Amino acid sequence: MSELAAIQRRIAALVRAPEGVEARLRHEGEAARAEIESRIRGDHRAGAAQRLEIYAHAYFHRIEGVLARDYPALRTLLGPAGFHDLVAVYLMAHPSRHPSLRQAGAALPGFLASGPAGEPFRRRWPFAGDLARLEWALVEAFDASDLPLLAREALVGLRPEAFADLVLRPAPGVALLDLGWRVAAARSAVDREEPPPAPERGREAILVRRWGEVPRHEPVDRIEAEALRAVLAGVRFDALCARVAALVGEDEAPARAAGLLAWMLDRGLLAGPA
Repeated sequence: MSELAAIQRRIAALVRAPEGVEARLRHEGEAARAEIESRIRGDHRAGAAQRLEIYAHAYFHRIEGVLARDYPALRTLLGPAGFHDLVAVYLMAHPSRHPSLRQAGAALPGFLASGPAGEPFRRRWPFAGDLARLEWALVEAFDASDLPLLAREALVGLRPEAFADLVLRPAPGVALLDLGWRVAAARSAVDREEPPPAPERGREAILVRRWGEVPRHEPVDRIEAEALRAVLAGVRFDALCARVAALVGEDEAPARAAGLLAWMLDRGLLAGPA
């Protein structure tokens, strides 16, 4: 490792130190402080450690701001102080290591769902993990790659018997969330700049997708959810029909499967031919 790289890593470690630059240097001892003071110039206004502390504060608040934009409903429901504490503990467990801030909040849903350090937040806000899952899925839908969508016209000339072998592929950004808390209404309220309702315990299946440049979410019923699971699993259309038949019966299945295909086409849920 070059001397410059070693200095960069050292400064990065101090800026990210959860306890702060000054506390970390006190813990490391006078030799560590002298080494930093030999690398960073101070003056009568601020010494080396104080100058680094300014960067450390800016680093944290920059990430907190990014996470507030990625998780607006979570921040609203936890309140500024609760969200600040969440971000501080989260970054201790998952310090940002990716060059892009886009990835800073990627681990937050898992942290809230099962991370040991997330237990106090789960106890106080038990819905937080599901809400974070929904909000991160919307972030991913917004950033999903652009691919041509499957259009009705592409299926017009398809022979009826060929439908059985048709493999339906999900469009980028399409996700199905099976949640144990009813959190979608809270995110919808925040999108409308209204006070969000407190989430209640209860199962809900939520479709996340992008329409144009706008990520959207909507509840789906159990048959729509089963059709989406089939598409996300990459099964053929005949297997999708079999899943639908198991729910609605053989007689109703063909019409219902055709309706589900039209529903997915209208919402832009299917990718075009590979």
